[in-house]
Amino acid sequence: MGSVQEHAIRTSKGKDWTVSEAAEFYGWSHLAPSTQRRKHGALKRYGLLGRKTLKAGELPKLTGSHNTRALDARILNATFRLAEKDLAYYVPAMRRRVYELPDTNDIAYAMAGKHGIYVALMAYAGLRAGEACAADLSWLDGNRLEVKRSICRETGEMRKPKTEGDIRLPEWLVEMMRQADFTYPKPKNLAKWMQRRRVTPHQLRHFYATEMMHLTKNMELLRRQMRHTKVETTMAYYVEVGVQQQSEVVESMAKPSLKLRPHMVA
Repeated sequence: MGSVQEHAIRTSKGKDWTVSEAAEFYGWSHLAPSTQRRKHGALKRYGLLGRKTLKAGELPKLTGSHNTRALDARILNATFRLAEKDLAYYVPAMRRRVYELPDTNDIAYAMAGKHGIYVALMAYAGLRAGEACAADLSWLDGNRLEVKRSICRETGEMRKPKTEGDIRLPEWLVEMMRQADFTYPKPKNLAKWMQRRRVTPHQLRHFYATEMMHLTKNMELLRRQMRHTKVETTMAYYVEVGVQQQSEVVESMAKPSLKLRPHMVA
């Protein structure tokens, strides 16, 4: 019997397992650390760490917010192969999180700081935090930027990006990259620095998608710049409506002027 199985017996089928121990037992070691933590958390929440199978009467009632239940349902279905036994949880659609877009002045303020190049790459190239932190001049060819790698938020290690591909940059950002000192900060540390300047990495990627949509209206161009496989992903999860944009649209609805006609009484 292997050490992991022995540990499972010793700790009541794994209830005290660490993320790495659970990853070894369930074969998650190849997954991103954040995914391992999510799976570990779901199984621990329902007291299922160390279990390999579930029967009909053992299915726990899912708890938490709508999106937490949806994620847990996916994890339990996959871990215990419930679909093969016709026991699978119904997986509701995730509810989209709405991000408040940052003010362009706050972005400019953050861009003026020591990590400004990374803020710019997220806000005006749509890079994810780990991708921006891993960027350097070797990615640049004219105004073409090839996203080659990403820095893991948890470990700080270099790895493949979530989506590879190349995008185009505005000339001012190309020049900013040429003058930048790339230090490869850890995404977690960068996020803390950014929060003190009232912006977050997720806000900036959503800001980029929304601004691009506002400027171009070209769905395919937007999809390519965001490096999404499907344009539906871009539209469903990234394009936001800013308060200023809302105001501009409603203000364009002119108040009607009254023109009296014979059948009308003044």
